[in-house]
Amino acid sequence: MLNFSNYMKYDKENGGISKCGNLCVESFSFSKLATEWEEKSTLDKRETTKTNGRYHSCSLVSISLPKFIEHPEKLPEVCYYATLMLDKSIDIGEMPVLEAKLSSQEIRNIGIGKVGMADYMAYNKVMFDSEDGLHLAESITELISYHCYKASISLAKEFGPYPAFKRENYQKILGRDPEELNKLSPNGLDWVGLHSDIMRYGIRNMLINADAPNTTTGIMMGASPSILPIHNKDMSQTLSDMVVTILPMFIKERYWYYKTRFQYNPVDIIRFVRRLQRWVDTGISMEIDIDPDIANIGDISKEIIDAFRAKELNAVYYSLTIGKKSLNHSTAGSGGHAAISPSLVIYHTSLNHSTAGSGGHGWYGREDVPEKISL
Repeated sequence: MLNFSNYMKYDKENGGISKCGNLCVESFSFSKLATEWEEKSTLDKRETTKTNGRYHSCSLVSISLPKFIEHPEKLPEVCYYATLMLDKSIDIGEMPVLEAKLSSQEIRNIGIGKVGMADYMAYNKVMFDSEDGLHLAESITELISYHCYKASISLAKEFGPYPAFKRENYQKILGRDPEELNKLSPNGLDWVGLHSDIMRYGIRNMLINADAPNTTTGIMMGASPSILPIHNKDMSQTLSDMVVTILPMFIKERYWYYKTRFQYNPVDIIRFVRRLQRWVDTGISMEIDIDPDIANIGDISKEIIDAFRAKELNAVYYSLTIGKKSLNHSTAGSGGHAAISPSLVIYHTSLNHSTAGSGGHGWYGREDVPEKISL
């Protein structure tokens, strides 16, 4: 996991590098091992009452893109309330450890993502590997980021910026000069003006946007998971003791615009995520789905390394390879054979924590990071 955003300057003693995050690697910030702490013990529990340690915590929500097909004018309002809701959850929610609570109070990081991208793309008759598809997905991603940033600035006016806020850390936004963002903007948005507002009023949250996998969330919302293509056109998934049938939202009207993840070349999906990452300040949980008949591991590896070097990718979640004997392009419950590799997490410097989660394996770098990164 790499994060090149200037926001990480807050963690100056460790080089400003993200090194602690959640299982799906879309939400991350810094951590600090506690060297001093005080505890209070009772017969029932032992709790930390004071510590100099800091742990990452994530507060996430996702916006359903198909909802804005008929009502695009509602997007700024939804972004405002999503930002407000997550910001308030920091104050009223319970953290499992004091280190996480203190970190969330100091930087107030949140993560607003998306579900239903495949539905949104299919409705608009575009593919993930087409230039029209890239433009459409990048446009909606920028709009959400922009309006969430505007909402966070508005909350800073009312409640104050996050306690660790420093104006000198905001010479850039999303790792770029505001003028460059204006040139890149597919919507013609005024990032220079937004930057001026941050300089004047501050901003309520240090990290704002993150795209989680959202498989179960997408099912409950009736939308395709996250920002990736669908797993299958006619699949089912087991949730607890229920078997849920999953049909894409516009499958009847747009059947041929729903390509599954295994029908795309993984290199094209990586390029898709690279375009979206421009407008996402934290991470995008990217799953790489591999059909050996159409994918080349060397090309996939090269694209990932190029993306990290170009500072256009922050994390890779895991890869899933479908077996030759699979009856269809499914990842669960359909007779197919798939192998899941551990989470792929590339670090930029010497770290203390892996973000790969239970059973995952991270790639640990050294303080003397070589120019050439190899797989």
